[in-house]
Amino acid sequence: QAGDTLYVEKGKWIGRIGTITKDLTIIAAQNDCQEAASAGVTIDGHDTSSSFGGVAEIGPEVDVTFVNLTLTNGDATEGGILYVKNANLILDSTNLTFGNASKSGGGLQLVENSTAVMKNNSEIVNCSAVDEGAVGGGVAMFDSHLSLYDTSRIGDYLEGNLSTLSGGGVYIDGGTLTLHDTSRIRSNQAYDYGGGIFALGGATVTLQDSASIGYVFASANNMAADGAGIFLEGNGTSLVMEDNSTIQNNTAGGYGGGVFIRAGSRLSMNSASIIDNDAVNRGGGIYTQDAARVDIDNGSLIANNRTTDSLGTGGGLYIYGDSVTITITHSSVMTNTADYYGGVRIFGDQSTSQLILESGSSISYNEATVGDGGGIGVF
Repeated sequence: QAGDTLYVEKGKWIGRIGTITKDLTIIAAQNDCQEAASAGVTIDGHDTSSSFGGVAEIGPEVDVTFVNLTLTNGDATEGGILYVKNANLILDSTNLTFGNASKSGGGLQLVENSTAVMKNNSEIVNCSAVDEGAVGGGVAMFDSHLSLYDTSRIGDYLEGNLSTLSGGGVYIDGGTLTLHDTSRIRSNQAYDYGGGIFALGGATVTLQDSASIGYVFASANNMAADGAGIFLEGNGTSLVMEDNSTIQNNTAGGYGGGVFIRAGSRLSMNSASIIDNDAVNRGGGIYTQDAARVDIDNGSLIANNRTTDSLGTGGGLYIYGDSVTITITHSSVMTNTADYYGGVRIFGDQSTSQLILESGSSISYNEATVGDGGGIGVF
């Protein structure tokens, strides 16, 4: 009945749950099924192919909670493990693993104003969306909302998620993605754009409480051709970084090791850092283009980013095209390196693009290892 709690005995249970259309809590149980267990229950979809949700399809208008479970080996067109439509989902100490979607959302797909919460070290790992043009290796979201708490993770060491097109970790088109409490998106890969996150459609991504895209160890890097940490696309799309959050140790094969931001999207940093990221060609830390806006404030740091090609430029920041505005206030761009223009490279229409240094800001100790412009290069 609606609102029931289902206790599942320890062990591996083979087969797809099916469609959940009532409020339900599913909990790992002790062998006598009289009380909850901390782990030991796996629900295995057995790679049975379905259209929506390889392990379960949820909705509409229901509240579903999974506690202390592993949901694995799902295969679907959309939502390799779970597909959530106009419903609410809680993953509590629950892992989604080895899901595959041919179109979108290798681990989880949220659509039609769905809301999901991951808490107590929940993970989405080893999931993929790998057919041609597929998006969201770990998660695909469409006008929906996802929050991570308590060091929950999308991707982990040697257990990243993969997308052939965009959003190796998360693909978000509209809605919100919020990371709290040192939660992380790391070790994911997209062949084209947004190794950690690809955001568009007016989506808002927020990092707070020391949350991170990437991690302190390079082995946890996100990877993509462009925008290895996060790729922001289009008017109204934004990334907000605050409370010691970081984008760190991500690697782009082309542009934007940490962040690629274009077409009217926006980045706001407040006591946050973009550090230790690499891009082969341009913008080791941040690559901006076409009416993008960046505000770096309150002790934020762009540091130790690099371009690695012999003609690489803009180790810290690369500003390209028209109507880009970057404002730096009480913050630093420092110790970034490139063969040319180690700190900041400005290329394009300088009459409409602006780099504004407000009080207490500095561009210092950057290095051009071969050519001109250790600090700033304008061309």
